Amino acid sequence: MSQLIQVLEQDVSPWPVATLGDGLLENVQPGFACGNHNSGGEGIVHVRPYNVTTDGRMDFSTLKFIPISEVTKPERLLSQGDVVFNNTNSPELVGKTAFYADSEERAFSNHMTRIRVNQDKLRPEYLALALHQLWREGYFADKCNNHVSQASISRTVLLETEIALPPLSEQDRLVEALTATEEAVDRARNRLATIPALLKKFRQSVLASACAGQLTADWREENRQYSSNGLILDLKSKWSSSRERQLAAAITQDVTELPGLPDTWEYLECRKLTDPSRSLTYGVIKLGEQDDDGVPCLRSSDVRRLHINESKVKKISRKIEEGFKRTSLLGGEVVVTVRGTLGGVAVVPLHMRGFNVSREVAVIPIADPINPSFVAFAIASEPQSKWLGEVAKGVAYTGINIEDLCRLPIPVPPIEEQAEIVRRVEALFSLADSIESRLAEATAQVERTTQAILAKAFRGEL
Repeated sequence: MSQLIQVLEQDVSPWPVATLGDGLLENVQPGFACGNHNSGGEGIVHVRPYNVTTDGRMDFSTLKFIPISEVTKPERLLSQGDVVFNNTNSPELVGKTAFYADSEERAFSNHMTRIRVNQDKLRPEYLALALHQLWREGYFADKCNNHVSQASISRTVLLETEIALPPLSEQDRLVEALTATEEAVDRARNRLATIPALLKKFRQSVLASACAGQLTADWREENRQYSSNGLILDLKSKWSSSRERQLAAAITQDVTELPGLPDTWEYLECRKLTDPSRSLTYGVIKLGEQDDDGVPCLRSSDVRRLHINESKVKKISRKIEEGFKRTSLLGGEVVVTVRGTLGGVAVVPLHMRGFNVSREVAVIPIADPINPSFVAFAIASEPQSKWLGEVAKGVAYTGINIEDLCRLPIPVPPIEEQAEIVRRVEALFSLADSIESRLAEATAQVERTTQAILAKAFRGEL
């Protein structure tokens, strides 16, 4: 990096400009098509457009092979020191370029052009960087021939392309400096890339701690007046006076593998936390076509982990919705995905009163005074998610039976502690959200800085 700083501090004069066809190249060779591909490693590698990345490098993590008999001429092979140019692709990808540094010779497709330079005038590493920077700036997108499915750059256009042409010593210096920049950027990217996984683990740890009573251990010590949990008795009483008297009994599920709880907590089946006057059930079976004047209906794609994505909520006809008033939302319910993509759980905000849900989503009408946010946190926590995953059925299309969701063991603390848990979890999640925002800005800044340095380099300003 210190080498790069030294380069930045030097005063470099502008360089002359030359076209590639003005004696800078020795050979421009298009590749060839071959329909006899395999992915099993039989034959020789056939380099494809996806092997040139959008940051100007070769990537051989995905390979296609063709029979060696297809390579009938030496000019059909890439050799170390060549420049690989993507001549045919979608318009935004035409012009991707990379330096071929491998010692292994490989064939290349008709969507690629192999460029060999006149070493007396041009370094191939420098040319690869210069062409790729032109691609970044949209030069080739403006020059390409657009077709229905693909666009292309002709040999003529490529040869008419102008690049700044510094002396060979300057080319070497720029390549060295820009390589050092790329390495520094890669280190920064790699460090930034580890943060999302750490934040995910942090949120999981917060939920696990919160729903096992560890997050509020100090709160219980300071608030001994809540040493008994009257809420448990109230919930059992509600169910004992309902038509499902058997639900008043202690939990029938085996909770020995779930985290131990504080003395004032108890595991209760999910259905015992619901309003006895409403059903824990799923919603509309067949949604029908979009009806712009209809009722918004939440699907599994809308219910994410601890939030609801309102951007693409479908509206169904009021006639269809009329038959599913049991799941018409009032706000404050907990919704859980039970078909397709599992893992979604969120509290319904009050402004969604009047919405409904599809059969992919179950509605848990939370009994007063239970805190619905706490229940959502509990269902999203790792022990409960694992429990639901173990009872999920199906292979291609997994689902959770409503009866199994009803039996899901939920840790239930005193109502006052629920409120404190929700407050602390939301504060910690807010901190994680702010870190994510700063991460996004830092990532964007890295990319902006990289682009600025590259643009400056090829203007002769480094």
